[in-house]
Order: sequence, then structure tokens, then C-alpha cells
Amino acid sequence: MATWLFLVLSTGANAFDLAPEGVRALKEKVPSLAAFSSDGLVWRLERRYRMLSDGSTEASCTLVAQIGERIPGALRRLFVPVPDGGSAQAGLRYYDPMTWREVGSVSPKETQLEGVRGLEMSLPQDAAGRVVLITLVQRVPSRASLSGFVSFGMELPVWEEVLSVEIPSGRGLNFKQQGVQEPVVGSLSGVEAYVWINRNQPPMSDSGLVDRQRPWVSFSTSRGPEAASLRLREMDSVRTDRLSGLPKDPKGKLEALESRWSSSLKGVRVMSLVGGSDPVGSRLTLALRDALEAEGHHVETWWAPKSGFAPGDPVSDGMWLTPVLRSQRLFGGSPFYVGQGVPPGEVAMGLLGRTLYRSLPSGEIGSMGVPMPPAENSRVSSYIRGSVSPDGRFEGTMEVLISGAWIGLVDLEDPLGWLNTGGSFIFDGVRVRRSQRGLVLESPMAGQLDVGANGMLLKIPSVYPRMLEDLVSRGEVLKPRFPFLLEQRVDLGVPKGTSPVVEPVLKNSRWLRQRISSSSVRGRISFSAALTVRDAAGGRSDVSSEDFFFFIRGLGDGILVR
Repeated sequence: MATWLFLVLSTGANAFDLAPEGVRALKEKVPSLAAFSSDGLVWRLERRYRMLSDGSTEASCTLVAQIGERIPGALRRLFVPVPDGGSAQAGLRYYDPMTWREVGSVSPKETQLEGVRGLEMSLPQDAAGRVVLITLVQRVPSRASLSGFVSFGMELPVWEEVLSVEIPSGRGLNFKQQGVQEPVVGSLSGVEAYVWINRNQPPMSDSGLVDRQRPWVSFSTSRGPEAASLRLREMDSVRTDRLSGLPKDPKGKLEALESRWSSSLKGVRVMSLVGGSDPVGSRLTLALRDALEAEGHHVETWWAPKSGFAPGDPVSDGMWLTPVLRSQRLFGGSPFYVGQGVPPGEVAMGLLGRTLYRSLPSGEIGSMGVPMPPAENSRVSSYIRGSVSPDGRFEGTMEVLISGAWIGLVDLEDPLGWLNTGGSFIFDGVRVRRSQRGLVLESPMAGQLDVGANGMLLKIPSVYPRMLEDLVSRGEVLKPRFPFLLEQRVDLGVPKGTSPVVEPVLKNSRWLRQRISSSSVRGRISFSAALTVRDAAGGRSDVSSEDFFFFIRGLGDGILVR
């Protein structure tokens, strides 16, 4: 029983500096990295939570991964927060997978990210091609309770993931789960243990257009509305040190803190087993609240849960995604927080369709729903204008307007990489600017459009968000994070006598509408396309990947003209 009850890998090295036996044994159980289109493969990711005899909590994590030729971004730079009043430890070693001798190790350095104390480790380049062992331990002072929220999966494929929770026998553990099997439960020497195992998890991401519903487990030794209200009041009562150097106006404050948040977490993976997943964003949001209240603004503090919340659910610290602020006189009454990724006054993609919660003075829990906007509020509208020479050479300009929830998905460091094209084009730089309507990308573009013999067939140029292709995974039921509208317009000067001959096949469904049309007048072809996805988030509808296949093929192939 002890074997399956306490699945913990040894992290010590033997006298010959070889990898721990448990690490070496994993190699015989997992597939080759070559079977995955990834820079790395996590052999095992294990999290262990223990309630100690004094009521304090110890949470530990062991990650074993095989690294490919490049260091994966998910493991390049790691930050382990130190819990308030608690402590943290971390370590990193890497081994030669042939001899299993230790090649190198990294000792963590103490650092701060915007006032959040923690330990930082970076995986060096010479760890490429090695097997990496990462360990961390966080200890939280006595609260007479144990809780946590664990999301399974990460940006790399994970072969085996284990969660174990240990409490004194008779204490009782409340848990809620999604996408994982029921735990194995057993008792040994006065300790009751719950073990969840998840295997062969493909890469998962909390960003992007598709809501892939990561498996998760929420657990706690406390539950119910009174315990939840008490915990919300405790989180509300946190006060931060005054931040200096902020602009005077509220909009400037939010934008400045948003920039600081983005800079501090650039390229960083926060590895934390206790508390929220973004302690830096949470601290800056609460600091913004304190600064606004000091200037006389009435600000409400709400909390966004990672999953749906009901009065009888376990009350776990990690279940809250972020604090969210709201003031009737600021930003049109829209909720806001540091790390939202959209301009002040816009509602962050992560809040759309969610219900927020707060503790009321009466001790009850208040709730506020964030409505899902119509598709027309979140659009990507592109306009391409140019001309085609008799030999099929295209030269022109591109303008893309991005608004609503789409703004939070744009990679401003590589905006052209964010777009996909129907054809092979060269872009001569890109200009990014903000307008009252949203974010605008502008660039000259050129390319060869002929696709047939002697240049008789031309393909209409097109651009669209690359992540739209994430929706085309056949056989999978997909949930886009929000309703949206894609529009494309092309005005093309063509050689005399050219006219459209083939338009793509379209497929419409209950939740999706597509339209493609073209016309030819006096040596110019006008082409337009639109895709509208309505009510496709918040669990209210499912959109088949086949519904998108025809439209994406249409955008990629364009309309053939002769």
C-alpha cells in the first residue's frame, strides 16, 4: 500500500552523482521524445500536499523532463514564490540520458518580482538533450486547514501526472474535479491519502482562441459559504506598500502597472503550489486598488474563480484566478485588473462569461456576472489593396483592425507572426497603432499570385489570425473563448479580361455563419469574406471543427480568377 500511497520521487544523488533510481526507471516507461512534435517531454509531474501535525501545510513538486535540441520556453526561466509568512526551497539538476551522470545543476537565487519574494532558476543551454529534474517545496504557516487547486497539463506534453493529498485520518477532505478519474483513497499510519493520476496529457495552454478545458482538482478541508466568505474577507484585507512613480490619472496608473506586470513576467514561468497562479498580477491589482482609494475613489474588489463556484464547493486558496476591481466612475464601470491585456474600458477575454464573487458586509457572498458580448464586438477586419501584373506579381498594402477580445491575443512583439496568409508574401515591416476602434496593423506586402500554368490562374491574397487554425482539429468538439467576427476585403487591380471563376465551398451551422463573394468591374476585382461565430463560449454551444474547415480553406485558397 505504501508504494501507491506515497508516489514521491527521490531527489538525492548517490555517491557516484548518478540520477536518482526513480528518474532512471522512468525512461523505460515513456515513449521517445521523437514521437512528439515538441521541444521537450515531461516524463512525470508530481505534486504532493501534506498537512503537518502543527496544522501547517507543506506542498512539494517533482518534475522530470527530457529536453530536446532547444530549451522549451515553459522551462527556460522559473520563479517560485515564497508564501507570506512561509518558506520555499527549489533545485534543478540535469543528467546525461546515456550514462545518467549529473552534467550540471542550478542553485536558485533569491529575487523579487514587483515586491513578490521568490526563488528564480534558469535552465542553461547545455541542458539541451538532457534529462532534467526540478524540485520545489513551499511551506505555509498553520491555518488549521489544507487546500489547493491543481490544473493538470502544461505547455509540454506530460506522460504521467500525479497529485497526492495527505491529511490526518478522520479529518476528511472535500474535493471537486473535472476531466480526471476519481482518486484512489487509503489510510496508513494515521494518515489518509488521496491520489489522482492523469496520463498522456497533450500540451495545454491557458491562452489562445480555443478553450480546451484543462483537467483540474480543487480540494480543501473546509467548505461551505461561511468558510468561503471568511476567506474572501481575508484576501480583501491585504494591503500593499505604496507604489511610487505612477501617473496621476486612473487610466495612466492601470496602463503603467500593466506595463510593469508584462515586463516582470516576460519569459517567466511561475511555479507555485499554494495561492494564486499570478501572485505578481494579484499584488499589483491590490496596489492599484489601494492607490485609487487613497485618492477618494470607491473601488469594489471582486474575485474571479478558475472554475464555476457553488456554495458547497471546497474553499481552496488557489481557486481564485485574480482579484478584479470595479468602480462606477472609472472606465465606464467595466471590471479591470493588472494583467488583463486589453486597454482600460475593454473587458478582458479571461472575464467574459464568468461570474465574479465578493464577501458582502452582511457576511453573505455577492456575485456579479460578466456578460458575453456579441460577436460584432470582437472582430478582425482586414483590407488588402493592390494590383497584379500580367506575370502574376502582386504589390499592395495590408491593414488589419483588431478589436474587443481579440486584442488580448495579439503578440505585439511579432504581430506579423500572429497572422497567417493565403499564399507566400513578403511584408516590408509593420506599423502598429491604436485607434478608437481598436488595434491597427499596417504593412506593405508583395508576392506571386499565379498558381496555374502561364500565370492564367490567380489566387486572391488573404490574411487571417493564425490561431484560427487551432479550431481545425477534426473530430474534436471545440469551444472558442468568445463569439467573434472575421471580415476580409480585397480590392485588386488585375490584367484586362480577368474575372472570378471558382469560389470556395461553404458550410453553415446553427452557431456559425460564413459568407464569401466577389465581383469584377473595369479591371478590378472586389472580394469579401465574413465568418461569424455566435454564442460559442461559456458552455452555451459547441462548434464542430468541421464548421471552420471550409472557411479556413477558403481563406487559404482564396478565389481563383482567370
